[in-house]
Amino acid sequence: MPKRCPDPGRDDLPPASRLDDGSLPDTPPEDRLPLLELVAFAQMQLTDAAHGEMTAIGLDRAHHRALYCIRWYPGITVRELGMLLRISTQALARMIRPLVNSGLVEQRLDGRDRRLRRHYLTETGARHLSNWSRSQHAWIDAALAGCPRADLDAFWRVMEHHVDPQHLRRTDGKT
Repeated sequence: MPKRCPDPGRDDLPPASRLDDGSLPDTPPEDRLPLLELVAFAQMQLTDAAHGEMTAIGLDRAHHRALYCIRWYPGITVRELGMLLRISTQALARMIRPLVNSGLVEQRLDGRDRRLRRHYLTETGARHLSNWSRSQHAWIDAALAGCPRADLDAFWRVMEHHVDPQHLRRTDGKT
C-alpha cells in the first residue's frame, strides 16, 4: 500500500487560491518548495511501487522506463528511445541488452535501413510490464480515492500542461 503524501491542506503550504481575475498569484520560489517536494516524493513513491518486483529479476528503474516507452512506441529505435529517455545511445545499449537477453524485448532489423534496430515488447515483456504496472495503478487509485471529479480534472490538466504534448498518449483518441 503506498504511503500517503503530506496533506495538501497543511498550514505550511501556500494557499492555492486564485486572484479575482482567475490568475494564480505570484509566489516566491521558497513558497513553491513544498509543492516541488510533493511532486518529487510522489514520483519516487509511484516508481517504487513497481520496482520491488523488478529487482527480483535484476532490473531497475531505467529498465522500467525503457519497457514503458517501448510499449507505447513499438518499433522505436535506439536513437529515438535515447532521445525520449534523455540518455546516450551507449548507455541505452547497455540497458537494452538485459531486456533482450531476458526475453522481454525483441530487436528487429528495419526493413528499409538494416543499420537500424527496432524494439518491440515480447509477450513476456508485456505480461511483466502489466504486472508491475498493477502496483502503480493501486498506488494511483489510493492517492486519488475520495477526490471530487473536479479536483481530478484539474489535476489531469496540470499534469498534461507540464508534459511535452508529443509524449502524451491517451486511450481516448486525443494526443
